Amino acid sequence: MFIFKTIVIGIPVSVAGISACWAIKKYMECKTAECSIEGEEAQSSEGNKESEPDPTVVEIEKNEDHSYTRKEEPEEEKCWKNLGPVCKSAASICKSVKSFLKTAASCSTVNGSKCDVGQVKLEINPFRHRINLSIYDKMKMCISSIVLLPLRVIGVATCLVTSYSIASIGLLGTTEEELKSKPMQGWRRTLRAIVSKIMVGLFYCSGFRVRVKGRQAMAREAPILVLAPHSSVYDSLVVFFLGSPSIVAKEEVKKLPFFGKLVNFTQPIYVDREDPNSRLKTIQEMVRRATSEDSWQQTLIFPEGTCSNGKSLITFKPGAFYPGVAVQPVCIRYPNRLDTPTWTWDGPEAWKTVLYTMTQFVTYAEIEFLPPYVPSDEEKREPKMFASNVRSEMAKCLEVPIVDYSFEDCQLMMKATKLELPSESGLIGVANLRSKYGFDRKDLEADLDSFAKIANKKDGVIRLQDLASYLKIHGNNPCLMQIFKAYDQDSKGFITFKEFIVGKSSEHKCEKEFNEYMKDKLAQATEDFKMLLQESKMINHKSMTSIKESEQHLRDIIDILKKDKRYHVLEPVAEERTEMIMSYLEELEARGLPPPPTATEPSRRKEMLDETPEIDLNTDWKDAKRLFKEDPRYLKFSSSERKCEKEFNEYMKDKLAQATEDFKMLLQESKMINHKSMTSVKESEQHLRDIIDIFEKDKGIMSWSQLLKRELK
Repeated sequence: MFIFKTIVIGIPVSVAGISACWAIKKYMECKTAECSIEGEEAQSSEGNKESEPDPTVVEIEKNEDHSYTRKEEPEEEKCWKNLGPVCKSAASICKSVKSFLKTAASCSTVNGSKCDVGQVKLEINPFRHRINLSIYDKMKMCISSIVLLPLRVIGVATCLVTSYSIASIGLLGTTEEELKSKPMQGWRRTLRAIVSKIMVGLFYCSGFRVRVKGRQAMAREAPILVLAPHSSVYDSLVVFFLGSPSIVAKEEVKKLPFFGKLVNFTQPIYVDREDPNSRLKTIQEMVRRATSEDSWQQTLIFPEGTCSNGKSLITFKPGAFYPGVAVQPVCIRYPNRLDTPTWTWDGPEAWKTVLYTMTQFVTYAEIEFLPPYVPSDEEKREPKMFASNVRSEMAKCLEVPIVDYSFEDCQLMMKATKLELPSESGLIGVANLRSKYGFDRKDLEADLDSFAKIANKKDGVIRLQDLASYLKIHGNNPCLMQIFKAYDQDSKGFITFKEFIVGKSSEHKCEKEFNEYMKDKLAQATEDFKMLLQESKMINHKSMTSIKESEQHLRDIIDILKKDKRYHVLEPVAEERTEMIMSYLEELEARGLPPPPTATEPSRRKEMLDETPEIDLNTDWKDAKRLFKEDPRYLKFSSSERKCEKEFNEYMKDKLAQATEDFKMLLQESKMINHKSMTSVKESEQHLRDIIDIFEKDKGIMSWSQLLKRELK
């Protein structure tokens, strides 16, 4: 449609050709040279002081130092004003042309620089590109569309059809597996070289002129070529200019008409962005080719993995650097006044960049070969470090900054645009955040949806009033301000999407750590409660039967367990606690009568002593033996009575030591005993009996109180 409209108005353009060309020439002279200013200000003969000009004669501006400066006319208006009446006819034609070229004029000149939007600094956007078409550019495109474009289309079509035909002949009798397994030889390799020359001619027919700096290394010196920045569909020029090296391309390329066959003729390595296994296979194939003894051609890789505007270098993917072999950096530039070859995700459509470029008189491309970069041992072990260092070298050569963005950021940027947010809102450095916080792409997109519901659509940030409006509460709410401050850690007064997800991740991390802590605490409390059940003397293998006969027995067991704090720790999970009790009782019932201890199991014998409530500190061996004979487990207790007596005495000794420690603790805790107690006891033994009576209330020292009474008597 663009070409059709151009042809329709082509006749009046041709009629005014002489005057238009002269006007263009004069316009360009004005653009490059400073226009003279008539009516210089009068200077005072008495000194250097500036006389105050008459504001009715010229437009003036008053400076801060109270001096006056002539207000310049806009450059474009001065130039057209000086052209005179000769170019009036060309100017009238430009007015008619301007109407249908209005869409092209809507592009701005912002190309990834920082700008202020509502006092919010927007980061460098490497995926944004705009083209500013002046009147001269529009007129030139109109004339070129009539004169140059048809000839160039014919030349490009001829080269493309010829290359396609030769490539088809070269691929006859080959399978996809053969192309992957071994390099082309003989006549097929010769045909590939011919196709490369023809395709270079195609770019020359499109108006390209190529300048080369440096020297291309041999395959044995650098098996891999890394090209950056990847900023245009015309970057394929380098592929053919270098003799059709193998390339790493996305899977969709081989489906392109004409170009798919040509790319396939270079024996490329295809990668599917959606399939992680495909990327691993790609790396393995690159390693195989780079270390193979076969005569594989060099592999050319665009390490950025996507197109940017060429004003910076985005993150290099480490795939090209996993083989750990020398690589040769190759820089490409398009040093033109009008950057028409560049294509990005946020910019003119691809067909427009092709049209704009083919309607230029000439388009310059510059290819610079840097010396091969040989990795160190550390870089061989760390491909990401290898990639970062190579990127730094290329950035120095190109004199552009480096930014830690990747294709994932580009996807978020497009998502932000669909949500009516500024495209820069999605640029957060996904790769770095993923390595630090473990973000997933789907999670980030879901977070962006949540962010968009709250954020201001104009500048893409969340301010306190935005959050208050979303939550429908007052902006002075202390809780709201505390939440906002937790996300706005730099106290800038607003929250970006990056701060939003980092803050949410930190909150999620704290929540996760808390849940893990509570899980560990619950596990420990469960183990302690199981130990309590095992220590309880009231619970045995007959308890379940007793509970079936009367539920009162279960209540009695619970009343006993309540005296221990380990029971109350599990209060938040009371139902699970009851299930644990019943499960333990069922387990004891199924286990039946515990087997009697043997001579080789002292712990089981000690367990029998603990389970005999009649044994206290006053019990001697004779009394204990009389009790044991009533227990069926004693029949297999030991074959040696002397050994049993020895173990019993050791048991009583340990029990006495424990009771002594408990009694000392009781003495320390008693409020009735103080530094005057001994004097009171000496005056009257009744005071000692009162102390003992109080102690008898503690069941843990019952045996001690009995011993004390016995001594007093």
